Formats: sequence, C-alpha cells, structure tokens
Amino acid sequence: AAREAREKALAVLDEAVTDARTYHRAKRAAESDSSLPMPDVNAKMEGMMPVLEGDLPLFIHAFERNQIADALDWAAEQELDNLVLVTSGDVRYLADRLAEENVPVILNGVLALPDRRWEAYDTPFTTAKVLHDAGVRFALGMGHGTFSASNGRNLPYQAAMAVAYGLPRDVAIRALSLTTAEILGVDDRIGSLEAGKEASFSIIDGDPLEIVSSIEGMWIAGREIDLTAEHQYRLYQKYLNRPRPAETR
Repeated sequence: AAREAREKALAVLDEAVTDARTYHRAKRAAESDSSLPMPDVNAKMEGMMPVLEGDLPLFIHAFERNQIADALDWAAEQELDNLVLVTSGDVRYLADRLAEENVPVILNGVLALPDRRWEAYDTPFTTAKVLHDAGVRFALGMGHGTFSASNGRNLPYQAAMAVAYGLPRDVAIRALSLTTAEILGVDDRIGSLEAGKEASFSIIDGDPLEIVSSIEGMWIAGREIDLTAEHQYRLYQKYLNRPRPAETR
C-alpha cells in the first residue's frame, strides 16, 4: 500500500512537470512563429518555469531517510539541479551524497528526540556537525507548522545546542545569517555586514547563542526599530514594575 501511494504521488508530480514543460515549449514556439496559436495564460505553469529552468531553487520537503533518497532520485530523473532540501535528522545518513551533488540543506529539529529507539540520545544534536564534516552547506530552521514562524526567536538556541555537540561556532553563526541568505539567493542584500547591503542587523549585549543575552538595538534596511514599541516588551515592563504585595504576618 505504501509503495502504491508513493507511485501515485510521484505520478502527480511527473504530470505537473510534463505539463509545465509542454506549456512552455508551446509558448516559445508561438512567440517565434506567429502562425502558431499562443496557449492561454496559465499562472500555475508560468510560476513553475523559473524552477524548471533552474533560475529559482526547488525546495523539497523530505524527512525520512528513504523519502529523502527517493526525492533526490526523482529530481535527478527530471533533470532538476537547483535544489534545496528542507529536512530533519535523517539527513545525516545521506550527507555524503548531498555534498557530492551540492544540494544545500535547511535543517530543522536540532532540539528534538531521536526518531528511533536504537539511535543515540544526541543524534539530533550532532546532525549539524555531521553535515558540516561532510561538506554540506546548511542553514538552520524551526520546522513547519502553526508555530514555526513565531518560534523563530529560538533559532539561536538550536544553533547553540549544535555548537555544544561539536559544530564550530563560526559555522553555526553563519548558518543563521550568511549561509541562509546564500541558500535563499538574497546574499547580495542581506546576511552579512558589507558596504552596499541593506544594513539589517542587531546589537546584542552578549553571546548571541546564550539565552541570557538581550537585544539592545535593531536595524532593518538601515532603519532603526523601536524595541520599546513591541507588545511583549510593554507587558514585561508593566509587570516588572507592578506594586509588590504587602507583607503578611
């Protein structure tokens, strides 16, 4: 049943890619030969073309070991070579292949439990180091789901755990900044402090990977952000300065 479901899902993907390529060929032919009919505009097919031509990366979400391998095989069959793998701990088992094929990774779930009873307790903590040692470019993510975006504030602590289990500290910082921008294709604007970039950065009163450190200032695209206007900050100040209860005897 699992094999049948897998083949059915892949057939849907294959059909979508084939349809998009057929649409694009028909459009190009009509543009070069006015005697041919121009196909009706299809927004879905138009949106797929930059990915199929390699101008934009294809983000593949795959998490289990065999699923990741199948996804890479499918991309190779479809001649899609601009990939980004969004994944979790099982990626460690395909690190050498990802390095050889130059597939960057967005790694979720450093702060997680092992997926299998036989795996060591620190398997999720050391996955980032395994990727680094194999030569895989990777960024760190917070997973997907309802609260993944709002929990982005915890990304430094994902990196901190990876550092505690062997990942070089400078690689961890880069996985939160410049490497992420490179994988997303926006490193010409953000990701590092360089002349000509947007000047998006924070000032922190200590180690950015330490939970006790606080943000003292923030700039986005050169504009300073008023941190005191943030709702959580105002609540913190309100209850920090609340009247203390009278002593009881």
